[in-house]
Amino acid sequence: MIQTILSALDTKVLLSVTSPDSERFVNGCLNAGVYLRQVRRVDALTLTCRMRAAEFRRLPGIVRGKHCRVRILKKSGFVQRALPYIRRPFFLLGFIGALVFLYAASAYVWNVTIAHNGARDSEILRKLAEFGLRPGVAISEIDEGQIKEQVISALPNLSWVGIFLRGSTAEIDYRLRAPTPEIIPLDEPCSIYAAKDGVLTKLYVYQGKTVASVGETVMRGDLLVSSVVPIGEEGNFVLSHALADTEARTWYDIESTVPATVQKKVYTGNVLTKKYLVFQNQRINLSPDYGKIYEEYDIIIEKQQVVSVLPLTVVTEKYVEYTTEEVPADLDAEQKRLEAALTETLSASLVKGGILSSRFEPTVADGALTVRMLCECYEDIAEVRPYSPADEAPPQQPANP
Repeated sequence: MIQTILSALDTKVLLSVTSPDSERFVNGCLNAGVYLRQVRRVDALTLTCRMRAAEFRRLPGIVRGKHCRVRILKKSGFVQRALPYIRRPFFLLGFIGALVFLYAASAYVWNVTIAHNGARDSEILRKLAEFGLRPGVAISEIDEGQIKEQVISALPNLSWVGIFLRGSTAEIDYRLRAPTPEIIPLDEPCSIYAAKDGVLTKLYVYQGKTVASVGETVMRGDLLVSSVVPIGEEGNFVLSHALADTEARTWYDIESTVPATVQKKVYTGNVLTKKYLVFQNQRINLSPDYGKIYEEYDIIIEKQQVVSVLPLTVVTEKYVEYTTEEVPADLDAEQKRLEAALTETLSASLVKGGILSSRFEPTVADGALTVRMLCECYEDIAEVRPYSPADEAPPQQPANP
């Protein structure tokens, strides 16, 4: 690695050697320890080669008496490239000043972005700015752990916030808390009801009084396991927290409809391009105002950050005009899409269950495709409700258990 860098910095010269016996020149250089590179013969008397500029000073002693004519065709290297700029002091000062400015700017955060789009993005960005993470703040002043704790404390619906510093950009990621289901404490009486119509295929009661039985058809709202547990033969009872595993066969008849025709885009070939600069949320237009663009168009947006350590972005917007025409839809593809959507939607709604069998019935009428899904499923239909005397009248007075 170091050798490669030194070789790039070293100055080299491209020579033209004219001699009736150029091989003597090459052999003389090799015997003197002068290494020639990229040796190429131009014609019978001339060859070109490349060597280090420091070794060029040794050539007079090597070519003496060999009837050689040596000319420098070109010099190359870092110094040769830098000389035109070094001779211009104002350019050099500006270049050094730009480097110093970029180095100083790299110590600050200029962009705060969120990795994914969500409904809480703007609120999270406001809280981050309130607690010290905003464009223009020094990276050394950012306490990631403290800021994350403050944001989570201020927004209870957040479960996790991540701050990732990449150069002068702070990328934010977050996760929302999943809604907590309503849970009835074990020391409170409750009963189990049927949440859907079906035929019970499993009913294992661990606590409470069994009301329904396996093989029985139940309707939504029917009592399956009661919290009222009789004791003895005198009508005494205790209230318990009903616990049971339930499963039932259920049937569904659902459908979905889409138009039998679709609007197809036909691009006209007209494209209008706008460019503007964005610096710290300030927009600087680089294109004239075209007024009304097209009636129907797509927008293609390209963003390119000019310098990674500065919030300076060039935005290019391309407006592509199109017209629409109504064409027949691919009914086979639409039918498969609707079948997959119906299956996915139904499967997601089943609690601890699945689809046992299904049948699809497609129909086309009035310019629309309708897919009907008839299926048999199994699922847990239990619905836990707190004990209510209006729903379950107790026999008499409760006994002391």
